[in-house]
Amino acid sequence: MRDEIALREFDKEVELVSHGIEESAEALSNRVADLERRLAKAEMRSRVTSLVWWLSLIALVVVGVGTPRAALSQQSLISASRAFTVVDSGGQTHITLGFGAEGASVLLLGRDSGGRPHAQVVARTDGAANVSLGTPHVTLRANADGSGVLLIGEPVRMTLTTRADGSVALLLGRDAAGTPLSAVLVRPDGTSSVALGEPVRVTLRSGADGSADLLLGRTSEGRPRLVVATESDGQPFIRLNDTAGRARAVLAVGPDGAPSLRLLDENGQAIFRAP
Repeated sequence: MRDEIALREFDKEVELVSHGIEESAEALSNRVADLERRLAKAEMRSRVTSLVWWLSLIALVVVGVGTPRAALSQQSLISASRAFTVVDSGGQTHITLGFGAEGASVLLLGRDSGGRPHAQVVARTDGAANVSLGTPHVTLRANADGSGVLLIGEPVRMTLTTRADGSVALLLGRDAAGTPLSAVLVRPDGTSSVALGEPVRVTLRSGADGSADLLLGRTSEGRPRLVVATESDGQPFIRLNDTAGRARAVLAVGPDGAPSLRLLDENGQAIFRAP
């Protein structure tokens, strides 16, 4: 503002001179020199103002970076000396970008009332990466060996994993100890299995050779009480086991379609056979 006033005053003086105001050459010279000094001071003030503005901006950035460093250090996720943050006018952190352990790149978005980020992305130097949404309610991990994990829920209620060998596993639910209540596993050799309950009460398996079986119930040692299955050649059978998991009754259908029934003792010897 002062610069503009000085310039306007200078313009007025030039205008007066141009209209032929009669002043001595010495007076005009003194007036012009005075105006030059005033303009020089105005220019100096302008430079000082610019310098102060830039220093204020730098201070704001430094404060913005430094303010949340304590929280970052507590999380041990980002090195406090290598972090950049974006904060609002109230000092609330919205974005944090920095480097974590072993050179990992970390991006944090938003924060809840407890200071935890709403979303975070971590990319490690070995090629692994991690994305978490919520606090966290959804987590996606990609490992350097090609495996990956998707976790949903807090605590985790569903887990989907892909292993380096190509197998895929889906885990559903968790008990109080964190053990999955159900599981689905698919292997690259074509075999697959489904397990329900904890401890497992129902298991369904499919073999690469075309066989399949359904296992129901469990003994104290984890052996099934009832087996319903088909062999690789398609022959079906039903086997009933005792509390020790030993076969005691087998009902089967042979390749020719003829049924058979065997009752066995605890040593596996037939005590009844039909036909």
